[in-house]
Amino acid sequence: MILSGLGVDFWIVVNSRTNLARTGRPMPGADVWNEKAWLCLDSMTDEGLRAVASLLIQIPYPGVIVERKISKGDILLANPDLLVKQCVESLIELHKVLVFLER
Repeated sequence: MILSGLGVDFWIVVNSRTNLARTGRPMPGADVWNEKAWLCLDSMTDEGLRAVASLLIQIPYPGVIVERKISKGDILLANPDLLVKQCVESLIELHKVLVFLER
């Protein structure tokens, strides 16, 4: 419910990570992220969470990004004050997810 409550703009991206030579274990700051799946959080279900968990188990050296997308034509991009406000609100919403995960 927490994830789906974030809204249509929030996505989770599951990646596999390798070292710069793309041959093995990634090194912090010297790794390549390869996207494996994009999932919109507004439609996240228990089944979707199980799929993400399955991906994280199967992918060697997984990496996860939760992000909020803003389309190119969005009026936020023309108004820096609104954009900053939206970014702060996004961080507050994502903080709820982190608190949930830490429990």
